[in-house]
Amino acid sequence: MTEEKAALVIHPNDGAPVVYFDETPVFGVLNGAIQIELAAHILHPSGSGVESRLTATAHLRCSPAAALQLYDAIRKTLEMVSKQPAPAPSGAIN
Repeated sequence: MTEEKAALVIHPNDGAPVVYFDETPVFGVLNGAIQIELAAHILHPSGSGVESRLTATAHLRCSPAAALQLYDAIRKTLEMVSKQPAPAPSGAIN
């Protein structure tokens, strides 16, 4: 009898957050756990203008095995992006 690998099932969770980030400004390891801070540039009013502040958007924590899976997924996704044609310029930037 051959052993078949079970299909991966991901159950939907409409409450799961979508995390956007511009940078990973700090990272490290504590007691074997990977720690990566994700941050985005957020616009804030400042006097008569606007300033951009780097603001934490998530604190990523995972095992080294999970980090390797994430690394592999990001690498494969970047390969997909590199094969896409460049987007056509749209109108003026606001």
